[in-house]
Amino acid sequence: MFLLQRNRLCLLLLIITLVGCEDVIEVELADEAPRLIIDALIRVNMSEPSTPVAIRVSLTDGFFGTVPLTKLDNIIIIMEELEDELIRSTVAIPFEEIKNNFGIYNTVNPISNSLLKDNNRFSLYIEHAGHVYLAQTFFSPAPPIKTVAQSTSEIFNPNNTEITITFEDIPEKDNYYVFDFDNENYSTLADEFFAGQEYTFSYSYNSELPRGTQLEIGILGADMSFYNYMDLLLEQSEGEFELFETPVATVRGNFADVTNIDNIDSFDNVERPNVFALGYFGIVQEHKMSLTIE
Repeated sequence: MFLLQRNRLCLLLLIITLVGCEDVIEVELADEAPRLIIDALIRVNMSEPSTPVAIRVSLTDGFFGTVPLTKLDNIIIIMEELEDELIRSTVAIPFEEIKNNFGIYNTVNPISNSLLKDNNRFSLYIEHAGHVYLAQTFFSPAPPIKTVAQSTSEIFNPNNTEITITFEDIPEKDNYYVFDFDNENYSTLADEFFAGQEYTFSYSYNSELPRGTQLEIGILGADMSFYNYMDLLLEQSEGEFELFETPVATVRGNFADVTNIDNIDSFDNVERPNVFALGYFGIVQEHKMSLTIE
């Protein structure tokens, strides 16, 4: 009995010693100044005469913080018609802030889809907190979706829902695409191995979707820059993210700080590589097709 009590006493003393030696480790996280986030992806339905434009701006707020909306000093899109790299004409597209919807800006009038031509360059200027940000883009077309169907294969997890999608690549050019599989599921694709041909591929969701689930599948046109941007976001988030939510690590889009820069043709921030806004400005054609899960 004495030996048993002695063992218990030794164990108790050991626990007290370990607890008493425990140190509190404080981890200091990098406290970066708030960075502007710009949600400026414009999806275009070319079967309509014009496209309404809404742009949402917010700020990063620390490592574990929320993402608050913010107010801009100015925002405008300038469309430039180019010919042999010379500007033939320009069109200014102004915005207005939505009342009682802080941080969201609409164009005063929808953008006419007749302006969405290969030789028209669009520049988005944003002024915020003493900085001027600029992003430039051209319209990126996309082909229609031919078929979307639910399918099964032995390649993916049999417990996950899988679909196949078929489309025909736009001929005579290098193409990049972003696929929106609904509910913040995305995928990227380049036509390196099927240029100008009909192509079918499969996509697997991370779980089995309930029967009767309605999906809107979209194909978005993209240039190489937008394709690479989305590729990095997908790689960091493993495919689960809100499109312009602050990523795990900073993924740079196409916005640069051009404050006090006289020549906007040199706005790549060579001298200021760490000064930029998050987010992406793009004008892309989108085709959609619906699917009901069985």
